[in-house]
Amino acid sequence: MRILCLTILLSGIFWPSISVSQPSDRDIRRARELFSEGVRKGVEGEYHQALISFDEAISLDPYFADAYFYRGLAHIELRQYEKALDDFRAVIGFDHKHADQVHYFTGLAYASKGEYNEAIHHYSEALRISPDYYSFFQRGKAYYATSEFGRALQDFDMAHKLNPGFGEVHFFRGRARYQTGLYQDALEDLLYASERYLEDPVLHYYLGHTYQMLGNEDKATEHLSISEEPSYIAGEESDFEQETRMHSERISPRDLATMDEGFYDTLLKEVSPSGIGIQVASFVNPDQLSGIASGHQQRFGYPVFLHITHEEGRNLYKLIVGEFSNREEALRVRSELRDHGFMDSFLIRYP
Repeated sequence: MRILCLTILLSGIFWPSISVSQPSDRDIRRARELFSEGVRKGVEGEYHQALISFDEAISLDPYFADAYFYRGLAHIELRQYEKALDDFRAVIGFDHKHADQVHYFTGLAYASKGEYNEAIHHYSEALRISPDYYSFFQRGKAYYATSEFGRALQDFDMAHKLNPGFGEVHFFRGRARYQTGLYQDALEDLLYASERYLEDPVLHYYLGHTYQMLGNEDKATEHLSISEEPSYIAGEESDFEQETRMHSERISPRDLATMDEGFYDTLLKEVSPSGIGIQVASFVNPDQLSGIASGHQQRFGYPVFLHITHEEGRNLYKLIVGEFSNREEALRVRSELRDHGFMDSFLIRYP
């Protein structure tokens, strides 16, 4: 169902109407300050504190679309999906500038609740506005969760075509290929995925059964002996929850704390970016950094890198957005980031 609600109740504030006075210039400036404060708290993983800042910003400027949007993102992080949906409905109702992103995260909230048909609708809206590999990927997972394996496979193929370097799609496309009987193709994807998710028991489950279907019992036994049946098959956990759990198990603050200096992607694979990047934040505490980096990558559509350096006897963890070939493009994107609250972002040149 297309959501076009123009009058909703948000955190005790009625949707702006002609009876609500326009905010003063002072209120607008203070709302922007509170919004930037909320974004910083969200980046640091302090989502409850971020909500307080966004609430205050909205109370001063009830027309502040970005504050509703980022408050929705904070609600998602806290698994408050209905509240997130309320905020996204607000943004869709009066701000179409970032409609593709709003539909994407609306789909993510519905998928988190296990309402996959609604999720598919909103991912489709996001793709209609701006075809993006990650929206294809997420819609594919929603199709997979509803056992529409053929459609899931089409979306995973499109995600791979749009971003051949997106390694995670091989894991899910391999599963879809297995479900549609394309066992040799499934094996290729799953073996590729195993280079990143070697210790994942769900991956071994699919590898084992794929080898079994191809008649290789020795390999099947080898993988099934260390496998774990996907919990969404057993009905204990949604596919979205399973993916979140798998990701958190693969990447931990301890992993980050013991890593060497260098540049890493959002899956903590060492990389060598070139050109110019935009540093948006730096931390001394690695808690939740990998999730923050992944969230920024999904939010802005540019690759995000983690730069680990050792300075004054401690590790510093720097989040850097993008890999730009020229300064003009980097400055344009930096301007976009500053509009979204990253006021202290600055350009760096990769070594």
